Amino acid sequence: MLRLRPLLSACVLAACMLPAAGRAHQALESSAQIESTAENLEITVTLAQTYAAALLDPAPAMPLTAGNFDVLRPALLVVAPKVGSATDAAGETVPPARVLLSLTTEGEIRYLFLYPAELRPAGFGMPALATLPRGYFCTLSDQRSTPPGRAILHKEHPFHAFPAPP
Repeated sequence: MLRLRPLLSACVLAACMLPAAGRAHQALESSAQIESTAENLEITVTLAQTYAAALLDPAPAMPLTAGNFDVLRPALLVVAPKVGSATDAAGETVPPARVLLSLTTEGEIRYLFLYPAELRPAGFGMPALATLPRGYFCTLSDQRSTPPGRAILHKEHPFHAFPAPP
């Protein structure tokens, strides 16, 4: 019976840690979520630190913390158009009304692109993916439809065209 308790404790500890480990991104992963609110069309792009650092030249010291994040904020905002861009039906990039930037509690970089609510983008792209080495990718979730639209963007396919509205 004594030998069973340490094993049981280890299993319980491992099970408790799984959800926490599942929230953080892998080093080369990003995610994008598109949602409509009454006020805005919101595109939220979350990048792992390694991913965000690959966009900057020179690459920043890692890890990014609340202390050094404010120093890197201007450089991270400059690369925002490479991180995410919406396009209209003619294929032209539509500039966001506002871009917000934050460091999550998990240490990831989060961009929030705000567009007017009436914008109906024809597509979403991540131009940076075309310039980064193979292996970087983005999981896109379009929450404006039921079920949500899903796509994987990567070096060879950094753009996703949305289905035409009914």
